[in-house]
Amino acid sequence: MKWNRIFLISIMMLIIPFILSKFFQLEFKETGPKISDKKELIKEVVQLKENNIVDFMSNLPIQNNLSKVGWDHSTLSIDLIISGQIKDSNLVYRDLYTIIRSGFEDTSNVKLILIRVFDYNQLSGGHQKLLMTIDASAGRWSKDMDQIENSYEELLTSFFKLKTTDYWDQWINDIS
Repeated sequence: MKWNRIFLISIMMLIIPFILSKFFQLEFKETGPKISDKKELIKEVVQLKENNIVDFMSNLPIQNNLSKVGWDHSTLSIDLIISGQIKDSNLVYRDLYTIIRSGFEDTSNVKLILIRVFDYNQLSGGHQKLLMTIDASAGRWSKDMDQIENSYEELLTSFFKLKTTDYWDQWINDIS
């Protein structure tokens, strides 16, 4: 009987740690992805300055070409030139939205974003035609805008001062 107890205790000593390790491993795996998701949600916030504005702007995922970028007392001013490959007005609006979102969410000191959009026409002697402007203030920005199910054009028009020119209407007619 003494040997039976020793054998039974030995088996329990082997089985219990194995079961406990599986239990904790399952719990760890369950919380593991949540922790990594939180790390992905935390963005690095940049304080925009003259010496890092080029790096910040060049990392933006936009389709149109940057022509000019300026920084003056918390105001970011940008000139975009519509690329010849862009044949969809929604891509232009998406680029505007991307710039504004990054400017307000990924920086700590941008208070106003001014964007002008030009069409560069090589056939007309290389002249730029102003298509639209947008004046976006940080006070009108909300992180919840990503949850709104409107088009980029509707979001930009609803929350910011978006103005189009007659050339914009002409450009849209030309691509249609």
